[in-house]
Amino acid sequence: MMLDKVVIAKVNYFIDYWQDFLYFGSIEEELTHIIVYNPNELFKEFADEISRKKLSNKDNKKFFLDSINKFINLEIESIKHLESILIITKMQFNKPNFPYLLHLLTILDKELSDNRLGLNCIEELEKILTNSNVLDDNI
Repeated sequence: MMLDKVVIAKVNYFIDYWQDFLYFGSIEEELTHIIVYNPNELFKEFADEISRKKLSNKDNKKFFLDSINKFINLEIESIKHLESILIITKMQFNKPNFPYLLHLLTILDKELSDNRLGLNCIEELEKILTNSNVLDDNI
């Protein structure tokens, strides 16, 4: 199968962007100020924090809430099925019911531990890269 020029351009763009993103000190790293977390590990840490300290550390509480908000707002089709659980989890921050919050985190852990998210993201990336739509100039 011969790839057309649009697909090749998108694949090259993705590879170039990803390499820049992974390079320490890259402009992408400076502009995004992002740390790439495995969502599964993040929610495990969150559960551990609840079990040990009942979210008593305000910085950790803010970090987890911010992380959940970022996760909810990701425009990735592969995580839309988690949106309702994430929103309910987020709502628990006001007046936490710790056993229920731990239950929600257990559900998220199970949903994220079967590699479905990673496989769905790969499939979604493949669809984006291999369709014939031209790259957006605003990228």
